[in-house]
Amino acid sequence: MTTPKNLLMITIEVAPGHPVHPADLSLSLAGAQLVDLLEAGAIGLDKRHVVPGWQPVPPDRFLWEAATSLELTRPYQLVSDWLSSRGDTLAAAYTAALEADGLAIRQRPRKHPFRRRELVLVDSPARREAVERWSASEPVLATLAGFIGIRREGQQGSPREVRGPVATILSAVQGALVELEAERTERIITQAKFYEVWARYGD
Repeated sequence: MTTPKNLLMITIEVAPGHPVHPADLSLSLAGAQLVDLLEAGAIGLDKRHVVPGWQPVPPDRFLWEAATSLELTRPYQLVSDWLSSRGDTLAAAYTAALEADGLAIRQRPRKHPFRRRELVLVDSPARREAVERWSASEPVLATLAGFIGIRREGQQGSPREVRGPVATILSAVQGALVELEAERTERIITQAKFYEVWARYGD
């Protein structure tokens, strides 16, 4: 299993009631894709730029799509620019794949049968792998999950074991998430000002 799939499974398994914005989750999944490509040798980093690697892309459809979307010719693409280009559909695509592969199902909460169906993981080797990585506080997975507000009990902030190019990717993800939140806040403020003017002067 890849880190993005592990991250999505942990999001579903550990905090089913935790509201994670799809765009935030998509950014974290994109960051996980870059980490997997980097660690597989399919890409490299020249400071903050993504450069070609020396190994083939791992046999995973989503990692292949991520690799083919990278601009691996000069001038090389900034990690932050690629992350911002991923949009907010990555979470939906990974979720649909989990369901299509039979790794997750929709069911109504037992205590609240009239609520809409929730996504629940089925018992599988993939789920057990994700839980094992989470229980072991694997640094990359724990950091990416922490960025979207999912932490193990007692965990404060993000692990500090990550260094080098992987840390560069994680830092870019964190920066992109901060920018995204600022944009959402700005839109809320602008909308509130519009309604205030409309309420004062509109019919």
